[in-house]
Amino acid sequence: MNFNPNKTLFFNIICILFIFITDSPADLIERKCGTFSKDKSIISKRLFGIENFKDDILLERKDDILPLAVKSPANHFYIHYSITGYDAVENIDNNQNGIPDYIDSVAYYYDFVYNYQINILGLRPPNSDAHLGGNSLYDIYVCELGKGNNAYYGLTYTEFSPDITSYIVIDNNYSPTDSSFNSNGKFEQTYNTFGIEAMKVTAAHEFNHSVQLSYPTYSYNIQFIAEMSSTLLEYWIFPEVKDYKYYIDKFISELPKYSLLSSDPTHGYLWVSLFIKIFETYNDYSFLKNIWENANKYENNYKILNETLKETFNTNLDKELFDMTEWLYHTGNKSYIAPYYKDVNILEPMKFAYYGDYSIPSLMYYNNIFPYSFYPIRVYFPFSLDKDKDTLDFIILNNNKDYLINNELEYDKFSFNIFESLNQNCDRKVLNNEYCLKFEDEENLKIKIFENTGSQIKTNESVFPIPYTGETDFIAFPIPTDYLNDKIHLSIYNIDNNCLYSNIINIGLIENYRVAIWFAIPEDFRNGIYLYKLSNIDKIISTGKFSIEKTK
Repeated sequence: MNFNPNKTLFFNIICILFIFITDSPADLIERKCGTFSKDKSIISKRLFGIENFKDDILLERKDDILPLAVKSPANHFYIHYSITGYDAVENIDNNQNGIPDYIDSVAYYYDFVYNYQINILGLRPPNSDAHLGGNSLYDIYVCELGKGNNAYYGLTYTEFSPDITSYIVIDNNYSPTDSSFNSNGKFEQTYNTFGIEAMKVTAAHEFNHSVQLSYPTYSYNIQFIAEMSSTLLEYWIFPEVKDYKYYIDKFISELPKYSLLSSDPTHGYLWVSLFIKIFETYNDYSFLKNIWENANKYENNYKILNETLKETFNTNLDKELFDMTEWLYHTGNKSYIAPYYKDVNILEPMKFAYYGDYSIPSLMYYNNIFPYSFYPIRVYFPFSLDKDKDTLDFIILNNNKDYLINNELEYDKFSFNIFESLNQNCDRKVLNNEYCLKFEDEENLKIKIFENTGSQIKTNESVFPIPYTGETDFIAFPIPTDYLNDKIHLSIYNIDNNCLYSNIINIGLIENYRVAIWFAIPEDFRNGIYLYKLSNIDKIISTGKFSIEKTK
């Protein structure tokens, strides 16, 4: 489906597109931004009175329920607020200028993001609203936005007469006690970030939406890129605020759910991970400006992004996405391997969509994958003390472009087979060439393989029993002959170096060998390879690895 270039098209279509996708209080995606929500008119009807609306269209923005207003120091914004009633900001005025300190901060930071986006990045300023809201300045309405059924960090409301104009609504305090109903009817905390920190990133985010409206657009689902762009500006302008972390964490925990070609604007918060990767790699401001300059030239998001990458960095979208697999993989505790995401140490580790246990003669697996999405897989191999690589990780990227022609986001199928290579002809040998990884119908699939995920620690003496099958109620770890204490500290890690267990355990005798005996084996330990460390105070006594292969 194609549309003629028309800058009013952008928010005409955006206004009807919004999908609630989460009910987890840690995600809060549905409360991030109300700009693309179908219920944002409810908020404006409360601000300006239902009598000023025809259906969901605001006819006149002359009076509002907020009695006070102040100009920002740089005269870019007119900020409306109240110090009484439901929408009141806290009336603290430490500098005694007659304006609440919170409103002073709103005025300062909106001027700050205006200077950054317009004067530094070179983006177009928002269209003038021709004295709507009391004067020609851009209007910011500060009200209670964090409670009830229609709670958001902020929203940008669009008007049409004759150019696209807009105004921004933000919360009056971003309180940690603000709670709201999610799409599943659960009452939850509204915000991940609070107070001035939340207001700052909302300023960067929502003002960028107002800037986007000054550009003509072509693609019917440009709102996806709009959210990528606005979330990136939070990261870029206020790097000290880590609100974006919650969206990357959700992305890397559920990678197969999110296609870059989705029409759901909320997925744009998650795909900011691609924009961050691009900007950390090239450190060039012009890319974001070029995206919006190209927004009316190409009929879909793929072409907008791909052509902008070509002209700005002489690269392409498929290459950047494949390179991104390294960045996704090296999150959380893998951050020591190489510097990828700047704040990688605060991100959660990427989660695998499938965990498989290899057994002779082969492992076969098949599933569905969205075009332009990632599917991460981990396969465990039989344990052996003389092998370093016990686990194979790989990430599948689907580059199927049929969707761009048919405009219907449908799953593709994939399947793979792992078997011992021996003398067989195999194009993709893994784990010291001992195994063959073979994909069927991989014309559109790109595979990034990570082999160095198992323990590279070897010991001369074995853990007992090996493997642990659950038939005994203990695991015994060998103790060096020169260690004479009767207790020792045991730490158990998975192969990603996440500590799963840590405690003092006793040393005893089994068949005249001194061993550390671990009886408190958690029932939820799944089959796989584990690392252990025995230590006394800060001194490491022994390290090694063992496997769990329970049959029940």
